[in-house]
Amino acid sequence: MRPKAFEFLLYRLTLEPIGERDAGPAGGTLRNLEIVRMLHEAASPEHSYTQETSTNRYRWDVRNFKGIIFPSNDREMACFFIARSRTMESGAIVTDTGFRDGETEPDPPLADRAFVVFDLTRHLVAVERRAFVPQSNRWKIAVEDILLQAALQLGYRDTVVLEPQPAQDEILSVFRSFSRLTRLKLSLKLPNPELSNLSRLLFDEMRESRIRDYKQDMHNPAGLSQQEGLIPHASADIAQNGYKKGTVSFEGIRDGRFQKIDAGAEAARGILPLDRDLFVESMRAEEPPGVAETAVDMITAETDRLLPPPGRIQ
Repeated sequence: MRPKAFEFLLYRLTLEPIGERDAGPAGGTLRNLEIVRMLHEAASPEHSYTQETSTNRYRWDVRNFKGIIFPSNDREMACFFIARSRTMESGAIVTDTGFRDGETEPDPPLADRAFVVFDLTRHLVAVERRAFVPQSNRWKIAVEDILLQAALQLGYRDTVVLEPQPAQDEILSVFRSFSRLTRLKLSLKLPNPELSNLSRLLFDEMRESRIRDYKQDMHNPAGLSQQEGLIPHASADIAQNGYKKGTVSFEGIRDGRFQKIDAGAEAARGILPLDRDLFVESMRAEEPPGVAETAVDMITAETDRLLPPPGRIQ
């Protein structure tokens, strides 16, 4: 049987204050070491997330945290598994005379799991694409809730939020495709740690003004400037690098007619020709063997292909 390939979805790691009164200064207060501690704490059995549907109850957990450093390229990595267990199922139960409605609670429940890799050097996150990790956000809500629990346990003022990283040039391609862009609506997050030269001025203004989240709704019936380096283009460029919240909305004349387009909702997808099952089993070991480190290194190379590294913030 042909081995399963390893597929993943790419997300940008961003920081968000926990409540307005506890908000830290612009730019976030967590260093990589503190983020690693949060990821490690999230794998504690104290933290879980419960999801209920009309017929099922699920428990989400984080397990098997590991930290890996590649001295050859100064990449600092961390990883864990996110698991979903079905703890209760309701429906029809067969009896001697027919059926009755009831509930079952398996003990212990079986779990589906997905591998998650954090590139702390670039603040990118690769989430294994499994059947229970579709483009919907239920898994993301669970992971972020568990990370929030860990952040609160550690007394942090910020927590980690994952934003879908658009495919290379997706947002900027839509931006450039309008012959007259009349409206651009988006919500930006202060970039950290990556920034392109085209968005440097806007970043500097956000940082000096102590702005962490910047909602913009630019509108001009005559058309916004689409010149590189000016505010509309710089905003689209920051969103292209994943420092956004939600989608980017465009309105204007495109292909000779008025159009409205939302971009940036879906995460870029990577695929690696490695034995997924062998890799996952190696990551479950207490000390990951060479195959695991090689695979994690391959994931980093694929993320660099999907999103070439821009300049770093100084």
